[in-house]
Amino acid sequence: MEISEQVVQELESELEKKNEIIKTVQSPQIRLVNLKGLDIAPDAEGKVLWNLEQNKAVFLAFDLPKPPADKVNQLWMLKGNQPVDAGLLSFKEDGAILRLLDTIRDGENLTAFAVTLEPKGGVPQPTGDMYLLDTVTRG
Repeated sequence: MEISEQVVQELESELEKKNEIIKTVQSPQIRLVNLKGLDIAPDAEGKVLWNLEQNKAVFLAFDLPKPPADKVNQLWMLKGNQPVDAGLLSFKEDGAILRLLDTIRDGENLTAFAVTLEPKGGVPQPTGDMYLLDTVTRG
């Protein structure tokens, strides 16, 4: 059985992503942010494992309602009251979401993380229902 070059590249890319996630969370400088489900999705929860040394984070979410075909869940970092797009979320087969946040700029000014439901392709500023939210605690 011959494995195609494309399959090998996809597997190498997936392994590289997983290794980057492991490197991000293996630090004594991890800050944990626990996002709580709001009224629209009370059973949903999320976690941000934020590596302060690397300015990277891993976001995990569980029990978020799967968006309709014309919508997507979008992650936000809030700096004061100003939302900053942190990327679109895609569901795995088991319903969990895992996303590496490559760079968290200006981390000292982050006040919260949130997830909203937005039109497919995402938006520059949140417009839809908020599903998850938590503030960043200092210290």
